[in-house]
Amino acid sequence: MKFFCLLVCIMITMVQFSMQKQQASLCKLDSDRGTCKGFGIRYHYKQSDGQCHMFTYSGCGGNKNNFRTQQACMTTCSSQKG
Repeated sequence: MKFFCLLVCIMITMVQFSMQKQQASLCKLDSDRGTCKGFGIRYHYKQSDGQCHMFTYSGCGGNKNNFRTQQACMTTCSSQKG
């Protein structure tokens, strides 16, 4: 039973580390408006100034540095400055 608990703890730690690493890398991506013809306001994180900026999103394609709100962008990426 102790071995099982230890194994679960190790797996949870690995998953959390992996998610943090993915989050950090998405915040480093440039904004990408996508490939469709739509027009929507989204936010992307700009690592050079540590802020989230508005951009026009086409509605499809693009990358993961694409947030519906400035708050969601800052919550995800604000610790990534530098």
